[in-house]
Amino acid sequence: MSTEIEVDPIDVMDISERTEALMDDERFTMSEKVAMAASDYKRALSHDYFAAAHGGVDKFKNQLFTLVDMWLEDFNPGEIE
Repeated sequence: MSTEIEVDPIDVMDISERTEALMDDERFTMSEKVAMAASDYKRALSHDYFAAAHGGVDKFKNQLFTLVDMWLEDFNPGEIE
């Protein structure tokens, strides 16, 4: 039995495209962008199809952590390790 989820090609969007669109959108603060990434990650954890259509849960986690690092850098330049 295969656990791989079959995703309709029309639903596929690499997470990097979502991230780029989010980062280019000047209507939102960095805090709001982090909150949106956290919401996406939470949704990906419980919705297998959504996660699969965007490259998997780990990609959402990486997106979230990258945005958190950027957000922290805004508050503490040079302090991120």
